[in-house]
Amino acid sequence: MSTPPAKPDVQTLSEHTKKWIEKLPPEAHPTQLGEKYPRLLNRISSLWRHPDELMEYLNELIVDTRGDRSGFPIAIVTELVNIKDYYEMNVHPESKAYLWDPRKRDDKP
Repeated sequence: MSTPPAKPDVQTLSEHTKKWIEKLPPEAHPTQLGEKYPRLLNRISSLWRHPDELMEYLNELIVDTRGDRSGFPIAIVTELVNIKDYYEMNVHPESKAYLWDPRKRDDKP
């Protein structure tokens, strides 16, 4: 009987995540998020090349749709929004969430 693979340490940033953070511009660079919630940054970096999944995950973190969460401190929310904005505007502007921006729609009046 083989042993199951070890779960990644969710209390520290993965090497992949550290490299990903180094490539981000200053306006999207998370500091407190990495210190307080490394598992969230590990997940974000793993979804970076999957726009629909990443946008869904970021929206779930930023907006409480369940009503039973106390929410993140404002500094954490700010970093999440900065990452989301950078992604939408620079990395994947054609992502599904970006289509809802009326400034970018072709059918605007």
